[in-house]
Amino acid sequence: MKRIKLFIPFLITLLLGCKSVTTRNSISSNTKTVPKYKKLNTFKGTTNDTLAYMRTSIISRKNKYIGKELNVLLNDLELPINNYAIGTSRAVGKDKSHSISLYFYPNNVVNLKRENRIDPVILHIYWETPLPKEMVLPILSKSKGIWTNDEKEYYGKQIIKDIGLTDYKFQ
Repeated sequence: MKRIKLFIPFLITLLLGCKSVTTRNSISSNTKTVPKYKKLNTFKGTTNDTLAYMRTSIISRKNKYIGKELNVLLNDLELPINNYAIGTSRAVGKDKSHSISLYFYPNNVVNLKRENRIDPVILHIYWETPLPKEMVLPILSKSKGIWTNDEKEYYGKQIIKDIGLTDYKFQ
């Protein structure tokens, strides 16, 4: 319980300190075809290759993932997840987590990117059914927010409602 008390202020600081706007880059429901997936190595050498990869190969293809388990997206994802944070919403209730934010860099790199006005890639997954905090908090406190096999096993089975990226509007 002591670890949770120490970790929760860190998460609140992390989430409240972010001056970003979350975008969901919605795609028309009339769209029947999913854009072709492009491998990460095709973006090497661009200004922000990770962001370009994420926008092109994940966000523009989000209709492929909506309504499916997170494992479907994780199987396509070529980036290793470094850490994560759970999301809450007043509309959903304080006892539930409506989303998860996936970070692909250590926290110090995310902060350096923001300081240098470079968009860090932070992927937001919104759940079809909000998850009870009594299930997610023990997992979060055990790993201290580091993405492990326990996280992959639990969250991988959850159904995706929507996907978005944090948009700092730097690029």
